[in-house]
Amino acid sequence: GDEMVYRAVSGTADGNLGLRLRRHGSLSGLCVETGVALVCVDSESDSRVDRAACRRVGLRSMIVVPLAHGGSTLGVLKVMSSVPGAFSADDAGVLQLLSTLISASMGNARVYEATSSRAAEFAHMATHDPLTGLANRALAFDRLRYLVAHSKRSAGSAGIILLDIDGFKQINDRLGHDIGDRALCWIADRLSQAVRDEDLPARLGGDEFVVVLGTPTDAARLALARDRIASAVTGSISAGEESVPVRPSVGTALSSDDLLDPTALLKAADIEMYRQKRLRQRG
Repeated sequence: GDEMVYRAVSGTADGNLGLRLRRHGSLSGLCVETGVALVCVDSESDSRVDRAACRRVGLRSMIVVPLAHGGSTLGVLKVMSSVPGAFSADDAGVLQLLSTLISASMGNARVYEATSSRAAEFAHMATHDPLTGLANRALAFDRLRYLVAHSKRSAGSAGIILLDIDGFKQINDRLGHDIGDRALCWIADRLSQAVRDEDLPARLGGDEFVVVLGTPTDAARLALARDRIASAVTGSISAGEESVPVRPSVGTALSSDDLLDPTALLKAADIEMYRQKRLRQRG
């Protein structure tokens, strides 16, 4: 806006990091507007300066040089002194050379930050479900492959918990996809709260979710995690005046010497999940 701020300081300016100046009415602001180096011999007699700000920092003379890169001025390089007339034309020439190097560094840093931010955003989009924010199938499979490989060298096994929502098609058909999406997001939120930091909850697609347990495990630990997660994602959501029950079917699988492929492991959990679903329906 109409302010400039000290972002890097040294020497007599040390205590002024974060100091704000009005862009209009200051020599630094004029430097940004004109794009040329400016010299103040004495702040007490120079009408271009913000005299009150100069007095706050103990400044009597200064040189300000624009920091320009890619056609735009990023800021100024300022050198100041507590005595009038402290700087010569040679000093201004040296600062202009320095400003070229500093401007290039600042410009490159901006490009790097923007590129890194976009790269991180694209990486997140490629590995996460856009509706729920959970990891997607690709990331879940990648983590599962790693844990299966790790389990071969350890005493434990890789474990997964597979879930889907009972009657999800009926929820969509009767109440609409908006309510169905709310149910999916509710499940995702409850899953995220129920798992440990080392576990990875993911949405595989549709109403199917998986939790990849983060450390080598065994049957007893897997059963405890299954019960905790099944309890966490059982409940209801509101749809107007109606309360819609949300209940999962759950299946689990552990890696073993003859079950080391992630796809086969998910299939085993899927078979177990539908076996439990049929048992419950009969009951």
